[in-house]
Amino acid sequence: MTSILLVDDEKTIHTFLKYVLGKRGHRIVGVLSGVLALEEVARRGYDLYLIDLDMPEMSGEDLIGRLRKLGKGDPFIILSGLPEDEVRDACERLGGAGYIRKPFRVEKLIAAIDATIAGGPAKA
Repeated sequence: MTSILLVDDEKTIHTFLKYVLGKRGHRIVGVLSGVLALEEVARRGYDLYLIDLDMPEMSGEDLIGRLRKLGKGDPFIILSGLPEDEVRDACERLGGAGYIRKPFRVEKLIAAIDATIAGGPAKA
């Protein structure tokens, strides 16, 4: 069972992904902000991080930097509704496994998660 931390400020994404990924045997914990993500990773580790870039309080980019200072946060997949070039550039700059633009097809996210867990790049 893969443990996944979802960091996204959209509650509907949490409900949907907890259901879909839970049915695939993953343990998924969702938090609504970068601040809450830092609190969560202080309690337990995760195999994979799904991180939104555009959140209040702390951006996904800032969160990834802070997680890395703690020796955590990898691998991660970016989830974002920002323009394609911004998301792609952020993923490359931050060393992400891949990115998925919102709105997304669940099959695309599942394929990205499976590829990342297997140790390969997540195809966008």
